[in-house]
Amino acid sequence: MSWPVSLPTTGSGVNRSPDLPRRAAALFSGRIKGATMPTFRSTDRQTSISPMKKSFEFTPREVEDDIRAQVSRVFHEARWVISRLILPGTEIKAPTIEQTVTCPLAQMMRDVFDHAAGVREVPDVYSTCKQLLRILFGKAPSHEGEIPPLFWATPLGAAIHECSGPLADVAEDDELSEPEAARMLGVGQLTLLGYCQNGELRPARSLGHRRLFTAAQIRAFRRRCDEETER
Repeated sequence: MSWPVSLPTTGSGVNRSPDLPRRAAALFSGRIKGATMPTFRSTDRQTSISPMKKSFEFTPREVEDDIRAQVSRVFHEARWVISRLILPGTEIKAPTIEQTVTCPLAQMMRDVFDHAAGVREVPDVYSTCKQLLRILFGKAPSHEGEIPPLFWATPLGAAIHECSGPLADVAEDDELSEPEAARMLGVGQLTLLGYCQNGELRPARSLGHRRLFTAAQIRAFRRRCDEETER
C-alpha cells in the first residue's frame, strides 16, 4: 500500500520537508491536550475524504499490513529526526517484524479496530483515535489539509472515522456501522446490541454478522426514545 507522506531517509541528496522538525516534535507529544478531531464540511474538497469502505470490509491481512506500514512510517520519521537533529550520527536499528506488530503503537491501532468491529468496547476510544492522528500526522488533526484524504480510505483511517468521526452532517441515507450508530444514539455498543436483540431496533441490512443502519433510521429511533423519556 502506498502512502501520501514520503518517508525521510538518511541518504544524501534527498529533499527534506521544511516542516519535518516541527512535525517530529509532535510525534512524542501524543498526549497534548486540546486537540480536536478533523472537521469535515460538505464541500467538494472535503467530500472526497469519506471512507470508501467500512473497516470490517477489509480482510485481516489488509488490516495487519496497514498496521505494519503505519508503525514503520512513524519509526522511520522518528529515526531520521533523532539521528540527524537530536543525536547526530546515532545508529538506530529498525525493529523486527515481530516488534513492529507487537509494539504498544500497534496495540493502540488494534484497540481501534476491535472497537470499530464491535469485538470489544475500548474505554475512551476517542482519545486513542486523537492520539493516533497526532502521532501519524504531527499536528493537531483539526488543521485543514493536514491529514491526506487517502488516509481515510485505509483500514486504520476507516476505523478511526467510525470510532470518532463527526456525525452531525451525515446524510439521511448514509449507512452507519455499529460503533457509529451507537455514538449517534449516545449509548454504548452493548446497549445498541440490546436494542437489536429485543426487536426495538432492526438494522437496515447485514453483511455477515455486521449490522448496518441508516442515519435516518437511527435519528428516528432516537426521537422515539426521547419522546418516551419525556412522557
